[in-house]
Amino acid sequence: MLLKPVVEYLCKNQTKRVIEHKFRFIVEKLKEAELQIPVGYAGGNLINLLIQLQVNLSGYDFSRLPISQAYLQGVELPQINFSDCSFDKTVFSQSLGSIFSVTFSPDQKSLATGGMDGQIRLWDVADGTQILAWQAHGDWIRTVAFSPDGKLIASCGNDHTVRIWDSQTAKCLKILHGHTDWVWSVYFVLGKRFVISASSDRTAKIWSLDLGVCVYTFHEPDREVWSFAFSNDGKTLATGGADSVKLWNVWTNQCIKTFDESSTRVRTLAFSPDGKTLVGSSDNQSIKAWDVKTGKCLRSIKIAPTGAIWAVKFSPDGKTVMSCGTDKIQLWNLENGEPQMTFHEPHHRIRSLAFSPDQKIIAVGSDDQLVRLWDTQTGKPIRTFQGYSNRIWTVAVSPIPNPTNNVETRYIASPYLASGSDDGNIRLWDAATGECCQTLSGHKGRIRHITFSPNGELLASASHDRTIKLWDTTTGACLKTWYGHTDWVWSVIFTPNSHTLISASDDHTIRLWDTRTNQSQILGNLETEWMWAIASHPHANIIATTGTSQAINLWDIHKGVCLTSLIGHTHRIRAITFNENGKLLASSSDDFNIKLWEVETQKCLHSFSGHQGEIRALTFIPPSPNTPSILVSASDDRTIRLWDTQTGNCIQVLTGHQDRIWSVCYSPQLDVLFSCSEDETIKLWDVSTFKCIKTLIIPKPYEGMNIKSVSGLTEAALETLRVLGAVSGKA
Repeated sequence: MLLKPVVEYLCKNQTKRVIEHKFRFIVEKLKEAELQIPVGYAGGNLINLLIQLQVNLSGYDFSRLPISQAYLQGVELPQINFSDCSFDKTVFSQSLGSIFSVTFSPDQKSLATGGMDGQIRLWDVADGTQILAWQAHGDWIRTVAFSPDGKLIASCGNDHTVRIWDSQTAKCLKILHGHTDWVWSVYFVLGKRFVISASSDRTAKIWSLDLGVCVYTFHEPDREVWSFAFSNDGKTLATGGADSVKLWNVWTNQCIKTFDESSTRVRTLAFSPDGKTLVGSSDNQSIKAWDVKTGKCLRSIKIAPTGAIWAVKFSPDGKTVMSCGTDKIQLWNLENGEPQMTFHEPHHRIRSLAFSPDQKIIAVGSDDQLVRLWDTQTGKPIRTFQGYSNRIWTVAVSPIPNPTNNVETRYIASPYLASGSDDGNIRLWDAATGECCQTLSGHKGRIRHITFSPNGELLASASHDRTIKLWDTTTGACLKTWYGHTDWVWSVIFTPNSHTLISASDDHTIRLWDTRTNQSQILGNLETEWMWAIASHPHANIIATTGTSQAINLWDIHKGVCLTSLIGHTHRIRAITFNENGKLLASSSDDFNIKLWEVETQKCLHSFSGHQGEIRALTFIPPSPNTPSILVSASDDRTIRLWDTQTGNCIQVLTGHQDRIWSVCYSPQLDVLFSCSEDETIKLWDVSTFKCIKTLIIPKPYEGMNIKSVSGLTEAALETLRVLGAVSGKA
């Protein structure tokens, strides 16, 4: 803000090119001046001015300069030379993924975070310095917790383990095995001698840290549990399911009380510090508070519809409840149900939150690599840690157009590959050469899904920013932006004639958008189900939809009616797709199984099993004279499997990705399969040989940055710069 009037003054009197030329001259003079006199803040101020002027800093030489208070978060700095620089209070981007847990140390000096990248990071609350960072789990971290004395950190996650760490050295002291599914929460009890963990395997376990073993297992076998909370004394466990909240005596496995208060999924729970009150939030945007002793509902708070409430927490004094969801964090007075304060986070889905011990600060972590500290007295942000990751979530290849269509021959010569990633950009690649041809910018959140129109002239994108955009693939221009969804948009498809675009969202709706008139309508009544996947029949006015239920619904989109439901999976369904003639439909689920359905008879023809993780993506490879129709599946187990649709046999397993695979697509023109992953790569596979023929990587923001012999940065900060592309010497 202080630099804004300076920038405005400079731009009024000189061209940007002249200003940049003068600044380059000043940089060289500053290097000479440093030999005789201290430069002070000049280096940092100069860089901040260049950034405000939106100057491309690629290749700039700032070597040997002292740089103080430069704000480099979210700025791309490829090939920049910082060798021999001394840094003071300079903020860089962090290599953060989605943040699922934040917690303050008991002395309030440190903040621990954990999330999608499996790393635990410790931050200095006072100045924002990253103190430590280490790879704690091989999968997503769901919870991090300090011991009462702050010397230990417990963590748990999707790798089914609980781990205990020395908070000063990051040394792993214990790995606790025993859970058979994701571990959602972990909590210290009885000082630091025991921890309690709760898992999707429907168990809670009490672990002795002295012995390193489980000393008691609590089991709730009769329902799927979505949320857990422990009382401070560790004696009572609250569990939330699809329709109720239950209280359990952990040590006796007895159900103490059932609150039949919810008509939708109970997503998060929290006990008050004195254990007398329990609060919970549901997918219907409500918060309820119960008296633990009597089971009476003390308060019900309805929140404006902005998506699910992802977390609730009591303040240390037990008088205030904090909730977070999409766009905002709110502090509530439980006595009157009124909001005390609202902290706005536009376009962010807040997944985790924590009060500082003195209640003066709250920390929040979001799905889009953001950690922010807020002052609870002024309502103003104190500090922001903006991370960078460029996981690739979706790929699509342009189709072979109908020869009768008026389509440029470049589509026939070489199809486009489109990709969407964390940075909100869509990239168009030459599918044959792997060259990035164009970057489409405009979304303000992660790109979740992209699809080409049947003639390849248009591209539609769906994003976490709750919008759908329509792009001209020739010019790269954004033709339209559609608003209407109130939560993440997971999937978008064209109908065969390109006149209608269909989208699926976490707001429980399927929307139909007329690409000519911009009008939209909601399909059906889906109030209790998040919608994750849709597929369009290639020759009929039929679509398939699915989400958090275990059913696939087939719809007539002209009549707006559900024709039938396909039942067979035992868990949430992640992906669905029709084959090229629409006679077959494939579906995949969190039960690690794939089902192949005959659309006309609605019979399940095959069930394919073999993956060891959730199956995120499916696509068909049409039959050829020498090969049968093949179904391709991609999974969290980092493999791609090819299945013979006639026999149900697995033909081949493709390996090479280093993280979850989220999307696959096939080009009949090239006979190439494309896949993308959280490992930030796109791989091209020759279908005839099953070999990876090319790997595409998006350049990192600090690619080639020279940090040789720099000072003033912690080792954790230096390692983060290296992860983001920096090198300790000439690239």
